[in-house]
Amino acid sequence: MNMWAFLFGRMSAYPDSLLFDGEEQCTYQQMLEQVRKVGDALAGACPAGTKCAVLCGRGLHTAQALLACWYADMVPIPMSVHYGRGHWDGIIAGTQPALLITDLEQSDLHIPRYHMGEKRFWTEKPLPAPDPQLEGAAVILCTSGTTGTPKGVVLSAWGVQQNVEKIRRYFAVKSKDRILIARPLYHCAVLIGEFLTALCGGLDIGFLDEKYSPAAVLQFTKNHKISVLGGTPTLFYHLAAFIRRDGQQSHRIRAIAISGECLHEAAARQIRQGFPGTDIYHVYGLTEAGPRV
Repeated sequence: MNMWAFLFGRMSAYPDSLLFDGEEQCTYQQMLEQVRKVGDALAGACPAGTKCAVLCGRGLHTAQALLACWYADMVPIPMSVHYGRGHWDGIIAGTQPALLITDLEQSDLHIPRYHMGEKRFWTEKPLPAPDPQLEGAAVILCTSGTTGTPKGVVLSAWGVQQNVEKIRRYFAVKSKDRILIARPLYHCAVLIGEFLTALCGGLDIGFLDEKYSPAAVLQFTKNHKISVLGGTPTLFYHLAAFIRRDGQQSHRIRAIAISGECLHEAAARQIRQGFPGTDIYHVYGLTEAGPRV
């Protein structure tokens, strides 16, 4: 089953669930309609199997772009606005996408572009050459490992779907939950372990697009009644410190998933004290494993 068929069936089961950020919100049904429009434009310009980089300032636009790529049977390559030009250049050079989907006014990346805000091609349409080795691929995720140089990892549609389904077996979240995506979808744990897993479970999904800010995360969770949150040990260590210092309540956060760094004992103790009634999932993964091992 390709990615679009997999996700369409699950999203269709929750038409009234929401995706939202600080600027707008839409239901799953409305997102599916928007994805078809963008996907039809992409499919009209690019044959199946085309590699497409995604670089958006808003997580909601990133989500829509990824879904549109899967609708058009293209292979997306998520990027993050937080890592700068050198990082982008490394990914573009290493993966050679035919198209960039973006919502940025200027990205200075000299490849054909489709703009998410205006829903049109800003440059000449691409002349892609699909890679036959990518048959069955869902996504190319870039990982730096310990070298600092982004390396593209090809994940199959079957592998991603199996990972999502297995995460859902133990990650006890429900369609009535609201999850906050506070990190870029560039990261495997966020894309697959949080976004796709939540999407398949019908959760309301919020996106916080600010750079690292525990205070902003706490305010967003309070304003939008967030019940599920993923992040690094550093983030949750600082969140717990804010909660304890200011006497804030964490009772609305029903479940958290900690990943992305080594969790030391002192941090674990502070996190538990700051989130005393919360289910804590300490998870480990590798981008190459798609992501959970």
